[in-house]
Amino acid sequence: MLKDPLIARHVVSRPQTGPFACAWFALLAAATLGALSIAALLIDWSAMSLRVTSADPACHPIPLYCRRLPEYQRKLMPECSVPAKCNRKHNPLNPRRDVSGYGHGLEWTGAASFANGTLHLGILRTPLYHRKPESSPTVALSVFMYTATGQEAAESGVLVGHCGGPSSGALCGVILSRAAAATAKKDNAGNDMYFAIGISQRGVQIENAQAYDAASRAVLEAMPRLQCTHDTLKLPTPDPARWGKYRVSDFSSCSCALPDGSPAMGETWVDVDPSDAASVEGYLRRLQVRNTRCDGDPKWAMRGSDGARYNYLDYLGSNVLAHDLNLLRDALGVPKLSLSGISYGTGVGAAYGSIYRDELDRLKLDSNVLPSDPESKELAFGAARGLEQGVDKLLDMCVARRSRQYNHTECALGADPWAAFDALVAELRSPGLFAKAGGRDDLAPVRLGLGMVGGYLSTCMNLESWTTTCTNILVDLTSTDLARRQARVEEILDAFCVIPNATNATATVVTWRRYGVCIGGSHVGITLGRSDSFLDQTGIIGVDYYGRRSLKSAMRVYREALATFDYPATGAFLGWFGATFDWQVTPDPIRSGTLEKAKVLIAGNLYDPGTAIGWTLKMRQAFPNSALLISQAVGHGTGMPLIAGMDMRNDSAYIDWGACHAAVDRFWAIGELPLDGMICRQEGPVQR
Repeated sequence: MLKDPLIARHVVSRPQTGPFACAWFALLAAATLGALSIAALLIDWSAMSLRVTSADPACHPIPLYCRRLPEYQRKLMPECSVPAKCNRKHNPLNPRRDVSGYGHGLEWTGAASFANGTLHLGILRTPLYHRKPESSPTVALSVFMYTATGQEAAESGVLVGHCGGPSSGALCGVILSRAAAATAKKDNAGNDMYFAIGISQRGVQIENAQAYDAASRAVLEAMPRLQCTHDTLKLPTPDPARWGKYRVSDFSSCSCALPDGSPAMGETWVDVDPSDAASVEGYLRRLQVRNTRCDGDPKWAMRGSDGARYNYLDYLGSNVLAHDLNLLRDALGVPKLSLSGISYGTGVGAAYGSIYRDELDRLKLDSNVLPSDPESKELAFGAARGLEQGVDKLLDMCVARRSRQYNHTECALGADPWAAFDALVAELRSPGLFAKAGGRDDLAPVRLGLGMVGGYLSTCMNLESWTTTCTNILVDLTSTDLARRQARVEEILDAFCVIPNATNATATVVTWRRYGVCIGGSHVGITLGRSDSFLDQTGIIGVDYYGRRSLKSAMRVYREALATFDYPATGAFLGWFGATFDWQVTPDPIRSGTLEKAKVLIAGNLYDPGTAIGWTLKMRQAFPNSALLISQAVGHGTGMPLIAGMDMRNDSAYIDWGACHAAVDRFWAIGELPLDGMICRQEGPVQR
């Protein structure tokens, strides 16, 4: 986790935790080492000196039909060309506020100056439905852009970063793109080659909204968000007579909260025993209830100027974000965008490159989501495969078969780690592990769920050092030292059974300690640390992936997964499959594939528990002219955008990063692709 309290306080206000969401933690943590000038971004927003930037009136808009034509046709039609004076006037520092004639464009509303550059804060206004910009409701999105000193006069390209999630936003995106821009070669004048940009896509929380002026913040916060709002929270008075009997409805009135009796859940886990078919069916039934209720919430209803009715949930996802990005490109006055995506961000990059082939310059996709056949079952099975391989690798690190790679002396799971793991799973099933709230004997102890342990282990494997942190979770839970075991049980319950305080927005409530039940972020629909709402992922991935099923069909797929995978891989299956099998939105399957002109670099870790290496290989197949770079490291995200010599996690310490970093730098600087299939080799033990 992040160790810099300044970042934890001012940047990661709503940290994301799942495999699709967590790559940006490592990027932010690396920035604290001081190697990048972007570390200056990670300061108290109140210390910024904001200045409102002015913009000239927009150029005369290009007719809408021009925007639907291929580039070669637009060049042949004078009315489809931007006048030369307009090209000179509008650029990333002076964007077009209206590119369509209907008020859709980019406005910089403020800026903060730093020693090495400027962070611009803006609002992108875009049509909810891009095919009807003249009458569609308008959506406002947060955009951050970092310009290095000297770039004001430079002919820089634009590099957009997306950290995944899908719940990451503009701040993480600009840090990711700035990291790549800072390491790429400079132009002949010594200026950075890219303006670094990040965007908060539709439906997600606004990162650091307090950085905006009051008027701009009000515009952004008026947009519907997938997560429930703080005013839907409730805080019941603790009653010993109700200890262990509280329900979700006691804590939330949100229509998108989980129904009473629902288990906690996340991307790669559900707090049920995956082998218990009755519990799994109950979990799926309750999700159906939640989905129907959430879809009917009036907050999603929007109306166009022609009276047409829209449901906001229908206009989310990667393809729609690709259209938003292209409008952003147009507003910035640049002919092409370059994109860098990690985790779910690879889906965004793939969609943009597939839809807007003529408007893409360079594309780097790191730790890839499933690009082809975007179906809910395949998504869930792929997530299960990734976690299964990750757990096998984690346990294999404890066996001294390859002393060059593993340090057996520091792994205390015994001679047979797999047997120790199986014994722990059996004990979690029966009789179980329990914790006493405050050590009180007069209150019934709270049970640690089997699913929670899998979720906690999965989160650790995506965020932290495997052999110095993740194996210790298993060591503690299997320890004969009861105090050590109890402390770890409480730590896991504290992580997942916590919600914001309804009466104090800056405080939290650890529900298992106060009420004897585990009510967490997924129950009330609000993310708090590792206690994830899972609504951002559900709402966006639910659009990207098709495959809706009846309960009967869903249970048949579940039985297939149960016959294919073991715990905790079955938890990963249930998390993603449950999120998508009944989501009420009609899917808009994510696009990906076949680029001839653009430069595309595909990267991934061999042992990635969140986005399986098989997905990265399929992404390579989707873009035949791309180059593949594989790291032999463990964890989620290769960390390739960072400064050469910097390591995202201890387990990457002996990866030969030098040549790989140099290859990535050349890619961003001159568009040179490395040798297809380049390997970043493991040259020493995984553990220091």
